[in-house]
Amino acid sequence: MSSLPDDLAELLDACHRQEADAQRRLYREWYGFARSKALPYGRDSAAVEEIVQDAFVKLFNALRREVFRGVFAAWFRRIVVNAGIDHYRRERTGPVELLDAELAPGNVPNEAPLRLERDDCIRLLQRLPPACRMVFTLYVFEEYTHPEIGERLGISAGTSRAYLFRARELLRPLVGTYLHLTHFLPHE
Repeated sequence: MSSLPDDLAELLDACHRQEADAQRRLYREWYGFARSKALPYGRDSAAVEEIVQDAFVKLFNALRREVFRGVFAAWFRRIVVNAGIDHYRRERTGPVELLDAELAPGNVPNEAPLRLERDDCIRLLQRLPPACRMVFTLYVFEEYTHPEIGERLGISAGTSRAYLFRARELLRPLVGTYLHLTHFLPHE
């Protein structure tokens, strides 16, 4: 028995047959899902869009090769994450700087209640250097282990731990500044 709803199973079968209307419909129906999963991996909107497009290309290529049966959301999520990792690898040029000048820690007290909206979290993550952002996202959101991250990114598990530590250190003042500023800004 398939774990796909009949209409999704039929849609995936049509994509397997490379029917353009089915591919357009799948794209429209799953674009938001893909974009939400790609957001932590891109530094800006253009990068996120590139990751989403790459994910759909990989999805349609995989569907062309075989008919999919299983939990589609989990499978497609993995495709989007892999597209994000591939994007990181393409963009990486030489050693990565761990400290971005604009992220130098500030000394802002945090008197605001601890509450970040999802979009705000994504914006803060996008300010991290690429290696820190990638390791943090894979570790925290995708629950990869450091050896798995190291294998996927071509770094050691120790380097992965160092990037995660640095990401946390860089996020701490950013989150504090965000919470401090939003607490004192007038709300509409």
